[in-house]
Amino acid sequence: MRRLFVIVPLVIAACGGPSAPEEQGGGAVLTDRRPDSQRTPGWLEFKDLSAHVVTEDRKPVEPYVKGEWIGGRFDVRGSLVGKPSGAPRGRNVTRGWLELRNRAFHPFNATAPRIAPFIEGFRDDDTGGFYPSADISWTAP
Repeated sequence: MRRLFVIVPLVIAACGGPSAPEEQGGGAVLTDRRPDSQRTPGWLEFKDLSAHVVTEDRKPVEPYVKGEWIGGRFDVRGSLVGKPSGAPRGRNVTRGWLELRNRAFHPFNATAPRIAPFIEGFRDDDTGGFYPSADISWTAP
């Protein structure tokens, strides 16, 4: 009986802690970069750069692009739906490109590298919306 009191705590101590590589910061280790359980199918509307999911009870407003949301990032799954139109007249706009994964806008005179997928167009300086002028670019120039 005395041996049992010594062995049981040793076994519990040996199995008790998680063993994650320290270079990954510890914690859970995922074997897949983006597991399906973390993906939410949806779309990105350019008129206001709003995020939408397929469970919403509404249809997308063109132009938009379909994809999957993973946290706050967008994984594009297709091409532009709707015609690229460019900026409407009378609006305050800035020409540039939009990184689709994080919705970051960069003016054309910026020194930032273009990270694919991205789309060229015009940002509405008043509303923050975006007017695509071309289809999605899948490779960096």
